[in-house]
Amino acid sequence: MSSAVDSSSSSSSSSQSQSHPHSSGREPSSTPIYSSSHVYTGCVALDEVEATKKYSPSIDSELEKAIPHPGLARADVACDKEHPSGSLKMDADGENKGPNASVLQQHVMFFDLNHDGIITPYETYCGFRKLDFNPLISLLAVCLIHGLMSYSTQDSWLPDPMFRLIIKNMHRGIHGSDSNVYDREGRFIPQSFEDLFSKFDHDGKGGLYWDELLEFLAWNRDAMDFVGILAARFEWGFTWLLAAERSSSGKKLLRKETIRQMFDGTLFENIARRLEAEKEQKRMELRKRASEKRVPVVVSVPATTSAGSGTTSRTGAGVTKKVQ
Repeated sequence: MSSAVDSSSSSSSSSQSQSHPHSSGREPSSTPIYSSSHVYTGCVALDEVEATKKYSPSIDSELEKAIPHPGLARADVACDKEHPSGSLKMDADGENKGPNASVLQQHVMFFDLNHDGIITPYETYCGFRKLDFNPLISLLAVCLIHGLMSYSTQDSWLPDPMFRLIIKNMHRGIHGSDSNVYDREGRFIPQSFEDLFSKFDHDGKGGLYWDELLEFLAWNRDAMDFVGILAARFEWGFTWLLAAERSSSGKKLLRKETIRQMFDGTLFENIARRLEAEKEQKRMELRKRASEKRVPVVVSVPATTSAGSGTTSRTGAGVTKKVQ
């Protein structure tokens, strides 16, 4: 917390901090920030303000190298330091093959099963079932998602009696008390995404434990924002149920890459594809076992005639038939 953000030397930073102190006339407490001309422009933490020391934003010189201007929102990619191009799939000419949609729109497109730009409650239910949630949880998800967000995504002032979501207007459904990784237009802010882990991933393991996730949700609550608080806890709770993994320490963990893929929707596609492959493998094994059990065993026995009796006995496959 004591290193300068600018790449200038410590001696020049020290001299400049004396030339450009706080307006109150005292030195910056920690992490001074200097411009290219060595002008003091503030600091990210103060010893006297505990919250600024405990929850520091991401200060990583490698982030600026990987992602130029990380504070600038990206409309089409959810990028971080490890994935500067996000989840893009490029063709041979270097062109983006991904959807021509904002990151927030990509987040929900998995649930648009018929690709008409509208998500019905039934499609949301089917999407959650494809993710292996049980019918009760899937129904609860439909009620919360469509009940809270349907009206704000409509083109009309009148509510939709079918409670549908219009994907092109999903940015209108952005709520408070959340991570602020999306901006108001549904773009992805790399700096805010990195800040999420610099503040709440306390031991730098590359993810969030359950208690750290709850800490994040509690810290980001907005005053009197009951809808936003409910929506944020629902969204992150279901993400935890869907994708939390067992870490090497034995505790369950939401990994950084998992969360990044959640923001651009590729997490849902990957999990649904994996679950379908597992189900298909099980079906193939069951068919194989059933075919092995149904292999017939045929025993051919020649016909015999009993002398003087006038009867013929035919025996085959364990069946004896008497013919008069």
